Amino acid sequence: KLCVVGPVARASGLAIDVRKDEPYAAYKEVGVDVKTLTEGDVLSRMLVRLREALESIEIVKRAVDAIPEGPIRVEPIEIVPGDGIGKVEAPRGEDIHYVRSNGTDIPERVKIRAPSYMNVPSIVPQITGASLADASLIIAAVDPCFCCTERITVVDVKTNRGSFVDFEALAQRWRKTRP
Repeated sequence: KLCVVGPVARASGLAIDVRKDEPYAAYKEVGVDVKTLTEGDVLSRMLVRLREALESIEIVKRAVDAIPEGPIRVEPIEIVPGDGIGKVEAPRGEDIHYVRSNGTDIPERVKIRAPSYMNVPSIVPQITGASLADASLIIAAVDPCFCCTERITVVDVKTNRGSFVDFEALAQRWRKTRP
């Protein structure tokens, strides 16, 4: 219901993982055993992460065994105008990057959806009614990256200058626009 991703989803029985569902890089060749549990609690999240760490070791072993002979350097590719979307399975879950290129080495638009954007909203129903001691463990088990969810960079396209805007600065700008 809450569209969680990564270990938060897998600890609740959802066997979703970009490396398995939409393999990229060498994951099609080396494979991924998606680790899931069904309880959806703090312990399940910790156990899923532990099992994923062990699976990562196995993936590295399989990848090393599968490295083909030959050069490891890749020639740079031409940057062409257009849109691109890339998805990877980050430690916290599905990480999506959207880029619009005008053909130069400076992107025209970039949008990143970090896994915490999906997982942080799930904290509220989990801590509702929980003790204060449990609330901190529940939040930690979701493993939120708050810096991924409360900052933006504003780019002035006329001057090509960017400025970092944190949550408080954004809130102040919003308050100034209110009647």
